[in-house]
This record gives sequence, C-alpha cells and structure tokens, in this order.
Amino acid sequence: MHEKGINSTFKKLIYESAEMVFLTDDSYPYAIFYSNQSFENQIGESLDDRSLVGMGMDISDFIFSEEVRFSYAGDEFDFQIELPQDSSVNYFLFYKGEKVRDQGLPTKREFELFLMESAEAQFVLKPGGEVFLVNKEALRILGFGDEEGFSHFREIEAYFVDSKQWGFWINEAIANPVPHKFSSILRLLPDIKLELEVVAKQVKLDSNQYIIFSLKDITEKVTLERNLVDSGRFLMNLTEQVPGGLYQLVLDGEGKMSFSFLSKGIAQVLGLSPEEMENITDISTAISKIHPLDLPQVITSSIASAKKQEPWQCQFRVKSDSEKDEYRWILGAASPQTLDNGDMVWYGY
Repeated sequence: MHEKGINSTFKKLIYESAEMVFLTDDSYPYAIFYSNQSFENQIGESLDDRSLVGMGMDISDFIFSEEVRFSYAGDEFDFQIELPQDSSVNYFLFYKGEKVRDQGLPTKREFELFLMESAEAQFVLKPGGEVFLVNKEALRILGFGDEEGFSHFREIEAYFVDSKQWGFWINEAIANPVPHKFSSILRLLPDIKLELEVVAKQVKLDSNQYIIFSLKDITEKVTLERNLVDSGRFLMNLTEQVPGGLYQLVLDGEGKMSFSFLSKGIAQVLGLSPEEMENITDISTAISKIHPLDLPQVITSSIASAKKQEPWQCQFRVKSDSEKDEYRWILGAASPQTLDNGDMVWYGY
C-alpha cells in the first residue's frame, strides 16, 4: 500500500485509533492509500473500488468544508477533513470518523431528542440514585420547569408520601432485569396529590448499570375506580334495604330459566334459609313456593311477556314460611331485555 512518506509513529497512532481514519490521493478517483483498522472493519473490507468514487462520494460535497457526512451500504458516517494547504501536500485526510446511523435507524442525537420530547415521562438513574437523564414530561409531572432539574433522586424524595420508595425500586430492578411496576403518591402541594404508576427496568451498557424509569399519572383512573367501587357498594346497600326483593332472571337460547341475581329481600319474600339463598339458581325453588291455584297464571303471563317482550306484572300467593301452611299475596313485576347473544333477561321485584 502506497504510504506517501508517512512516518511509522504516525501510522501506529492512526492504525490503533478507535475512530476511523483514512487518506486519499488528491486527484480523481481519489484512491485510498492508507486506512486504519477501524475503517477497514466498518467500510474498507467491503469496498471493491478503494477510492472516494468507489464509496459514492463527490468531492464537491466537502471541498469547502471541514466535515462531511455520507452514506455507504445503508449506514451513515461522519468524518472531519483536512484538505491540502499547499502544493507540498498531495492527499486528503479523513479522521475522527464514526458511524452515526445504522441501516436507517435514528442517530444518537435523534434518539436523545425523541426521549426528551416523549409524551411518556421517563428518567434514567444510576444505581446510587444519580440522575443520568430526565425528559421534559417527567420534569413536568415532578413539578419542575423546563430550565429546572435535579442531579440526585434524594433531592425530590420528600415529594413522595413514601420518601424511601425509590431505593426499593432500584434494588428490585437490579435484582431481576425485567420491568417492575410500582404505585406511588406524589405530593406536590398539601392539597394536590398525584397517583403514579412507576415502571423500572435495569439496562446494562458496557460495564455500566442504569435504571430506566417511566412515570404515568393514573390519578383520574384511580379516582374513577374508587368511585365505581363506592357506587357498587351504594347500589348493593340500596338493593339490600329495599322492601321486598329484587331479582334478575335469564331465559337462555335453550329455554332454561335461571336467576343471575337475587337480593337478600327475596329470602324474606319466599321464606328461604341462608343456605337455600346461596344455592338457588334455577326457578324450581321459587315455583315451589307459589300457590298451586296461582301457578298457571304466573306461567302464562311470563310466557306472554317473553313472546311480546313486554313488561310482566302479576299478583299471586306465595308460602313465606315453610313451618306453616299459610300463603300471602304479593305483587311481582319485571321488564324484559333481549341480549346480543339471544338470551332474554328480566329485571324485576
């Protein structure tokens, strides 16, 4: 390989450099006459034509510049350039070369921009709690402005109801390198609290350990779930206190009728024991409580309600006490609804 009078010390330095370095003639097709191992590993070994032309480069792209970016084999590379300053120098020097994009993937700068501008709150800590990176959304959730920040998680631990949680999050992430989910409460002001879902995962880069965190404000979700639970409890208490009893009766596609819900008041209406209430599903137990003379009317009116899909209402006698042979009059009523699967449901009392 032509060496253009390069001394051995200089050759050794550039050959062992981790950054790519190569030199070319200063005349067309700008043949590469020297390159280091890093260049060979990433570009040179795949070159059929060892020249700038063979690499698809046009001298007009960099003749008045001190750096150049070019694409080769789907990757992008950045190089600093030293051009001839006088007639005694007859080569171009390309140095500090690095790959900035792999096969169309985002560059390091683009990755950092995507992370910083992500709609998901994210930050990266070192195992000791030192901050490596915090994006804008995380700063917003934690109550910081765009120009503010923190260098260690210890600086913001007081904002959390459980101020020592972060140490546990880090330890769990390091102990098992899978995503870990936690919940936490962030106290921004005495009367403002955020419910957070925290996800932590360990990442190793070379010999360094990092823990990537994502934060999600789930205050609205948690509040909604609590309201639903409270509403469910309210409705359950309401149904249990309503005089008489409430029920939900299902007629399936095969013609089988069964109860899918019975309030506690049904036990008093039909004289059922707690054990019978727990085990009652089909309607046979309820039918057995109806006066024999009233049973035909109950059945025919129920069939009419099903066929016409009209509300059902009927007065009949039931036996409320298994110990006594006595009956009492009750009024039953229900509204039918046809489900998407073809089943019919009556909601009644």
